[in-house]
Amino acid sequence: MEKYQIMDTNEYIKTKLYSEDTKNLLAGGVAGICAMTATHPLERIKMMRILGVQEIAGKSLLRSIYKIAQTKGIHSIFRGSAVSCIREFPGAGLMFFFYERFKSTLMDNKKPEDPEFPVHVLSGAMAGFMSSTITYVLDPVKTTMAGDFDGKAGNIRTILRNTYRKDGLRGLYHGYTATMCSVTPYIALNMTCFDYLKSVFARKPDSPYFSLVNMICGSFSGMICCCIIFPIESIRRRLQVKCQTCFARRYSTIGDCVQKVYRRHGMGGFYYGLVPACNKIFISAGVMFMVNEKVKEILRP
Repeated sequence: MEKYQIMDTNEYIKTKLYSEDTKNLLAGGVAGICAMTATHPLERIKMMRILGVQEIAGKSLLRSIYKIAQTKGIHSIFRGSAVSCIREFPGAGLMFFFYERFKSTLMDNKKPEDPEFPVHVLSGAMAGFMSSTITYVLDPVKTTMAGDFDGKAGNIRTILRNTYRKDGLRGLYHGYTATMCSVTPYIALNMTCFDYLKSVFARKPDSPYFSLVNMICGSFSGMICCCIIFPIESIRRRLQVKCQTCFARRYSTIGDCVQKVYRRHGMGGFYYGLVPACNKIFISAGVMFMVNEKVKEILRP
């Protein structure tokens, strides 16, 4: 009797492990961590450029990284990578999970003659909204630590505690509206663009070019979307570090942020950090989509 019970339990575990939902969560989470770890130094440079950190002003990408390593030590290049990974595992996992869930539901209710494009866009938008809302509390912490040149912001606990003491629970969600305006269209466009490119250049999983094609499709879709959404991304990052670090300028609302940035830097101010952002996205999006597809293939029974 015990033998059959063990077999039933094993079958149940296998069924759950190999379910589409589990695969999307695990594959997306692993992909998010891999992508973030591979590109964290570029994320730091992007944030410092957006926030106008003077120590790297006017320096090239490599010189900026060298300046940080020389001044604060090599380990400082990866400052904030831990909180990024903590946020990215559930964030990316939920993003892929919700995207496939919404897409499957909408496809089932779509008429054969209706185009698929709106389905992909709407699924991506809802996936971005849901995943970002659930994991948002850690996003300002990640932003603050990535853009903190002097290390004055403290660790995860310190940043959360100081923010809560100063602004209450509302302070932990400062910049939420701008984030939704940035992340939702970005993920909607990114997922749609990747699915389109993959459908055009798709290779079978057993093809030696399977991973390479997924990486290239992900890289180009991510970079295209980054260029389109970047001004909104710049605004939301500036809002997230309000009242949290000594070098961040104060912005009360989205309108206030737009007005002050434009008055001080002109239109170009909204594109500070675009080059490292594109470099980072080109690598991270490619790695994320490649790893996601590969892990799902490995988990396939």
